[in-house]
Amino acid sequence: MDSLGPDEVKRLRRLPLKQLLKYWDAVENSAREQEKLDQAVRVLCKADLYYLLVRACGRKDMLNQFAFERTREVEANPDGYLDLWAREHYKSTIITFGETIHDILNNPDITIGIFSHTRPIAKAFLRQIMRELESNKAL
Repeated sequence: MDSLGPDEVKRLRRLPLKQLLKYWDAVENSAREQEKLDQAVRVLCKADLYYLLVRACGRKDMLNQFAFERTREVEANPDGYLDLWAREHYKSTIITFGETIHDILNNPDITIGIFSHTRPIAKAFLRQIMRELESNKAL
């Protein structure tokens, strides 16, 4: 598995949560060698923001229908919206953390700005993203 074509990505993103988890397991289990598994993980991270967050970044707390649906909403329309979500609804995790890493993986030359009402909050997000990219072997 070197990459997923646009139609395959669309089909993947339309799968219901239970079927998606089975798909991930099947892809990971079919890669018998570590090198093939690493390649499959890279492909899934680039194609599926939810996989990136749940499996690659270990956000098991997001294994629920609500987080799944919010992630798919962001994937479908990542730009041009003011996201007004209640606290503790994964907005920062999905958009600031996950989507930033996802964008970097898909376009390493991208420039991203992280803004907040206070500089320390923006710096904390930057540190979290840097730490994940530097220490997460899957990425």
